[in-house]
Formats: sequence, structure tokens, C-alpha cells
Amino acid sequence: MIKSILIDDEEYFLFAFSKLLKVNFPEISVVGTATNIAEGVEIIRNVKPDLVFLDIEMNNETGFDLFKYFDKIDFEVIFVTSHDECAIKAIKYSAFDFILKPVDNDELKEAIERWKQKKYSREISNEAIRLLIENTQSKTYKKITFNTSKGIRIVDIDQIIRCQADTCYCLIILNGNEKLLISKNISSIEELLPDKIFIRCHKSHLVNLNYIKEYSYEDGGKIILHDGAKIDVSTRKREFVINFIKQR
Repeated sequence: MIKSILIDDEEYFLFAFSKLLKVNFPEISVVGTATNIAEGVEIIRNVKPDLVFLDIEMNNETGFDLFKYFDKIDFEVIFVTSHDECAIKAIKYSAFDFILKPVDNDELKEAIERWKQKKYSREISNEAIRLLIENTQSKTYKKITFNTSKGIRIVDIDQIIRCQADTCYCLIILNGNEKLLISKNISSIEELLPDKIFIRCHKSHLVNLNYIKEYSYEDGGKIILHDGAKIDVSTRKREFVINFIKQR
């Protein structure tokens, strides 16, 4: 049985969400609910849950404040939020999962299934939480986390040379020729990376502009990167890429 607790300042939501879990996810037991962070901290310390469903905006505090009360995090978190774009982006950069209010049963099921499949070490999980808090306090993100088959990998954004579509997956190529296979499509990765640095030069390629060495006219146009890779350029991106290189 999976022990869970719910932290949300809306009592009706706590009731409705508890019922939703009981009806649709019998393997998840709600062992406590809290309407503020202090109550949540006390329940977590007493019952030691496996999973916490955590609201982000709660009166004069945020769900992120929860982590300040723990030196080590020995539970996993799925955030529950309304349409707060800044918070959602910070969560995505930090590889945590979230569901939107009003909660859709299918989206909840997908989030729970993703959680079941994750196998994080606590060290990495705590590092991801530190990154999450850092991201919520900044408008620019220097690091991003990716879920890999081995766990969570935290990456400096400026170390990403390019991303290459691989069916439903995406191959992330880092400086030093390290490669990460991510279970997200390239469009999802494109949404996360800053568009001032990365360009979708082709439907299958996303390139860090800082690693472009030259532009070649061969085979309809290719970008030559510092690592020697030759990347196709679509017709509609050709002029932008050429102008960018000329201005450097």
C-alpha cells in the first residue's frame, strides 16, 4: 500500500481529492490531510508518507516552503496547482510532476504511473529540490533536470550542444560528447529551453546557438557545430541561421 498525504488550503478539495484517490487508486491510502504547511510537516514526520500531493499557492505561503523544514527528503512529491505559469515552468525544469486543478482523472493516473516508474536516489532527489527552490526565486534558469532510465540528471543548460528527435524520445548531446536519452519528444524539450539560446533549425534538431561554428551550403544547408556534427537546416530557418552567423 502506498501511503500518501494531501496538503491544500481548500478543505473541499481535500475531501474531493481523497475520494477520487479512494475510488480510482485503491493502492494509494490517504493517511493524512493538512490545510497549511505546519500541519503538513507534523503529519509527514509522524506517518512518513511515500507520496505527498502538495498545493503550490496556500494563503500566505507556498508549497515550496515545505522543504525548508527537512534536511533530507524521504518522500516524493506531486504538485497540485492552478494555472500559475511561472511555478509550472520551475517545476518542469526541476523534473517534478504536477497536475492542474480541476484535477482530470486521466492526467492524475498518468502522473501516478510516472511516479511509480521513477527510481530516484535520495541524494539526487534532494538536489532536484534545491534546484526547484532556486528556480522559483529566479526568472532565468541555469540548470535543468532530465528523467533518465538511471534517475534524475541535473544539467547545466549551457552544456547542452543539441537535441535530436528519436521517435518518441529525445537524445540530448552534451559538451564532452555525453548523450542522454530522454523519454520526451523534442517539442517538449524545446518548450523548456530558452529560445534566445536554442533554435529549432529542423523538425528533428534543436541546436544551441553558442556551439555553431559555421554554415555550409551543401545538401541544401547545414550547420557545422564545434563538435564536428553536421545538422540539417530547414528552408524557413535558413535565413535566420545565416544572419546569426554573420553577426557573430
